[in-house]
Amino acid sequence: MVLFNCKPGKSSAQACGSSRSPYNVGMAISQHHRQVWDLVAEIPEGLVLTYGQAARLAGLGRGARLVSQALRAAPEHLNLPWHRVINAKGMISFPVDSPQYIDQQDRLAEEGVEFMNERIDLNRFGYQAWLDTMLWKPDDLTSKET
Repeated sequence: MVLFNCKPGKSSAQACGSSRSPYNVGMAISQHHRQVWDLVAEIPEGLVLTYGQAARLAGLGRGARLVSQALRAAPEHLNLPWHRVINAKGMISFPVDSPQYIDQQDRLAEEGVEFMNERIDLNRFGYQAWLDTMLWKPDDLTSKET
């Protein structure tokens, strides 16, 4: 499923070294889809966002369902970390015994995300942790101390 390797912190086209938009998928794509795809591409490994948080950060207000629709419509070649988006309860939205649930849980567990009773601690692995990572990068702190 890995189709190209992109650098974090850039738009999809810039990150992948392409002047062509990776969104050229032969179908009509809304600006909302692009906003969601760009945001989801930036979620750091080992952290998650809820559908609602992703909607707000992508400028879609209370458009959690738009996030879900955009992820379903995403072309595979974007290789989005879709598994890092979960529901507001801190749970995977697929039925627990489904192959999709198991796939998403495995992907998150490989990144160090921990589950307790099918839930993810959003204080540890959610939006606030993402902000802390962005604002207080451990590498930046240690380089100033030495």
